[in-house]
Amino acid sequence: MKGDIFDAFKFKLIVKSPCLIGICLLIALYAISITFVEIQQAEIVERTLNDPISRTRLFSSIDFAVNVLALIIQLFITSRLIERFGFRFTLLFVPVGITIGFAIMAVTSLLAVMVGVEIFRRSGDYAIMKPAREMLFSVVSREEKYKAKNFIDTAILRGGNASSALAYKGLQAIGVAGAGMAGASLALGLAWCGTAYWLAGQFNRKQSENAVDALQN
Repeated sequence: MKGDIFDAFKFKLIVKSPCLIGICLLIALYAISITFVEIQQAEIVERTLNDPISRTRLFSSIDFAVNVLALIIQLFITSRLIERFGFRFTLLFVPVGITIGFAIMAVTSLLAVMVGVEIFRRSGDYAIMKPAREMLFSVVSREEKYKAKNFIDTAILRGGNASSALAYKGLQAIGVAGAGMAGASLALGLAWCGTAYWLAGQFNRKQSENAVDALQN
C-alpha cells in the first residue's frame, strides 16, 4: 500500500491487469451511455411538454418511481439475481435493458418510452449495477483495489461524462439527430453489453483462482 499521493491517480496498475482494463471500459461506456440517455431525454421532454410545471411534475414522478423501485429491488431482488442466475447475468441485466431501450428509441421517440428507459436506468443503476461493479473489485489485489479504484472512480467516470457530452455535440454538428442518435446510442449499448459479458468471465475466473489459492495456503 506504500506510494506517493500521485501514485493513486496513475494507471500503471490498470494497464497490467486485464480485469482493471475491463472495469475502466465498462465504466466509460456506462458514463457515455447514460449521458446520451439524459440528453435525448431532455430533448424529448422539451419537444413534448411546453409547460415548465408539467415538466417538473414529470421529473418528480420519475424521481419518486426510481426511489421506490430501487428500494424494492435492493431489498428483495438484487441478492436473489446473483444467487439464482449468477454474476454474469446480474452484471448484464442493466446494460441489456438499456440497450433494448436504445433500440426502441431508435424506432420511436415517444415520451412514454423515454420515461420507461429513465426509470429502469436509474433504479437499475442504484440497485443492481453499482453493487455489481463494486463486486468486481473483490477479486483484485488490495493495492489494485484501493489505488486503481480511486483513479477509475474519478478520472474514468468523470472523464467519460465530460467526453460523452462533447461527443454528442460533435455528432449533432455533423448532422446526426433523432433516430440516428438513438442508433449511435444502440451501438454504445451493444459495446457495453459485450464488455460486461467478457468482464463477468474474468471475474468468475479470478474468483475461482483466488478460492484455489486460499485452499492451498
